[in-house]
Amino acid sequence: MIEPTGKRTLHILLDYTPSDSIIDSSYWRECFYDEDFNNFNINIIEGQNMSSDSYLWSDTAYKNVQLKNILNLLQNNKIKNGDIFVFTNAWNFIAAPLSYFRHEYGLDIKLVGFWGQGVYNPNSPQWRMFQDKNLWGKHQELMLMKTYDLNCFLSQEHYDLFEKKYKVIRTFQRVQVEVTGYPFQYLSRNLDTDAKKKKVVFPYELNDEFHVPIFKGFRFEMPEYEFVIARENYNNRNRYRSLLNESIGMFCGKRTEWNPVVLYEGMVRGLIPFVPDQSMFQIVFPDKYRYLPSLVAPKNNKMLYLVRNSFQLKEFLKEKLDTYDTWKDVVAKDAKVIGDTYYSNSKFKTLLCQL
Repeated sequence: MIEPTGKRTLHILLDYTPSDSIIDSSYWRECFYDEDFNNFNINIIEGQNMSSDSYLWSDTAYKNVQLKNILNLLQNNKIKNGDIFVFTNAWNFIAAPLSYFRHEYGLDIKLVGFWGQGVYNPNSPQWRMFQDKNLWGKHQELMLMKTYDLNCFLSQEHYDLFEKKYKVIRTFQRVQVEVTGYPFQYLSRNLDTDAKKKKVVFPYELNDEFHVPIFKGFRFEMPEYEFVIARENYNNRNRYRSLLNESIGMFCGKRTEWNPVVLYEGMVRGLIPFVPDQSMFQIVFPDKYRYLPSLVAPKNNKMLYLVRNSFQLKEFLKEKLDTYDTWKDVVAKDAKVIGDTYYSNSKFKTLLCQL
């Protein structure tokens, strides 16, 4: 229920996230309750998770429920002049009918879209799904960008990818495009402190990434450390935070990444990140945290890949984990730089108040 106060309301449209990915979906759900947004009412607009073998089917079903919830707000006069709709993933078709509704109903509302995923970005799921349908994806992205009053990019690199692909951003009129970062500064505040244990966390879902079996193998090769797959027993925010507070390392086996906030949260809680030397990781993380690329392509000899890379990664992890006390201050310093660069509220909050 939206309180009838003098505050403007931020209507936050969350993105669809599979039910086993609670950790990933929490950041946008939590961030707008930070002290920096106390001048706004917050209304979280969710959809409904419906299971299907098709990710796109589930995503569309989720957004259809979101659209129905927005229609109910319109019918009941719960959307007021000055309200702002924030799309946590700008790739959301609801922006188009909502833009129509604001003209139909004469509403002075603003639309904000956060870009990260998309056909323009080869490190995002949309690129992998739609790369062979490039023309359709291009028109979709350009339409959505022109729909938002404020378009926000996580990094200058993402902005440059979009501009390189379309070469149109500078030609837009009445459309604002900015590199704001994502407003996740709350992660660096009110941190709990627990005694550290010899635990290394794997925070991602279990999939066909070849480094998952390597991580599991570390349980036998490095028995002095506990290697924890968070999705098995810690898929709850409070339990997950407690796990981070007592851990010293976080291992990333993803081949691509467009928003490494999971690793940033680990760093602000004192975990050493171990990331592959590729894609977005090369931009965000200093090379001291990046493990070497694969020694052999898995398609040639999967067993050889597992054996060689397991040995290589074991030495890379052990060198840092064994000297954690000398690394923790380095991690804290680097976490602040990453936070200031990619996860500060400052610029986004300023632009939000100007809408």
